[in-house]
Amino acid sequence: MAKLRSVNTHFWQDDYICELPAEQKLLFLYLLTCPLSNIAGVYEITRRQICFDTGLTPEQLTAAITKFIADRKLFYADNYIMLVNHHKNQKLNPSMEKARRMIIKALPKRVHDIYESCLVQDADTMRQDGDTMPPSCLKDKDKDKDKDKVEVKRKAFAAELYHKDYLKYGTQMLQNFCNYWTELNASKTKMRYELQLTWELPRRLATWAARENISTTAKKSELLTYNEYLEVINKGGRGEDYQVVKQDGKTFWVHVTNVHKYTNEDEQKET
Repeated sequence: MAKLRSVNTHFWQDDYICELPAEQKLLFLYLLTCPLSNIAGVYEITRRQICFDTGLTPEQLTAAITKFIADRKLFYADNYIMLVNHHKNQKLNPSMEKARRMIIKALPKRVHDIYESCLVQDADTMRQDGDTMPPSCLKDKDKDKDKDKVEVKRKAFAAELYHKDYLKYGTQMLQNFCNYWTELNASKTKMRYELQLTWELPRRLATWAARENISTTAKKSELLTYNEYLEVINKGGRGEDYQVVKQDGKTFWVHVTNVHKYTNEDEQKET
């Protein structure tokens, strides 16, 4: 059964949309109206499906999504698209609003946390241009609710990792970094990063990334060229499962399981 999606005709006069190249305009409209979209603006879809439906190349798609994330128009994690300003194009009656809340409630935990931390904010926390405030300026809306303070801090930590300055490291690396440093101590009162004598997020990220790149040089047989990477994707592989690495001035792709299995022991030594 076909679904109806409302898109304001002002879409084509929006200053942000007007500045986009043709393929990014197409992608933005597609994300609003594709068959997998829903009234919450948060849904699961693979890069392969997007490329198939729009005709975009994997490189064009990656460039567009990276830009949209940096511009805080959407978030993409674990194959879930989260549209920041989706509500602008929707008028929901009470029944539809109830359905929207059920969709949000049913999201996987990590996706739900990112949604709450980065997207669900009151109108007075929105910028005049409609973009959400950066995570570092995010006010904790859960203080008036019965939510654990540690969990609130964990969400804030995860949200801060999606600052545009850190997107260069890739979603998979940021996810693994977050999982490691937000592990709770035995008393469940503090996270691993809070127990460090010093903490500078940019330096920690750079060190983590450097170790990953160093680890991959020891396993040349696991590095894929661009053509080999495309062959894997065309056979049904997930682009999110591969990370770009540099070696000898050349670019390669490596499966994340072949990266992180070399880094765990080194990271533990730092603590």
